[in-house]
Amino acid sequence: MKKTIRIVLIALAAMLALGIAALAVDAATSAGTEDDPLVTLSYINDVFVPYVTDLFRKDLEEKETALRTDLEDRVAALERAGLEASSDGSRFAPVTLEAGQTLLCSQGTEILLRSGRAVAASSDGAGLADTGTSGSLSGGEALAVNHMYMATGDGVGVRAEETATILVRGEYTIS
Repeated sequence: MKKTIRIVLIALAAMLALGIAALAVDAATSAGTEDDPLVTLSYINDVFVPYVTDLFRKDLEEKETALRTDLEDRVAALERAGLEASSDGSRFAPVTLEAGQTLLCSQGTEILLRSGRAVAASSDGAGLADTGTSGSLSGGEALAVNHMYMATGDGVGVRAEETATILVRGEYTIS
């Protein structure tokens, strides 16, 4: 009986060894296929990462070019408008004038000098009405800081003596 058990055990060990060998052969032949892909670190570092980085860089450059083109188109449109700006009448627009620049208004446009020095500019004798003091300014008279002025006619405006920040509500052009 000991001999029979020994034979059975040897047979079982042989079958187990053959089964393990068969599994090893199966694993070795299926590694690297679509069912069981085998990827090495060198493949990731040398092939995959540069490929993905290049795709990302190209996509980023295309989007940057598109944004830059859109921005340049918008800037060009504003420049073609001759630096004309128009408010919808409900909000003040901040405008910075350099020394010598003139802001010409349409009738009824409101002006508030926030900083700098500026004088009234008028081509036809009309001036600016000071709504705070009920006074008026003729061409060449200095504007007071934080006083609200209203253009009494078209072509009336403000000329900057030095860099000036002005809040404007209404239609205007800068020359």
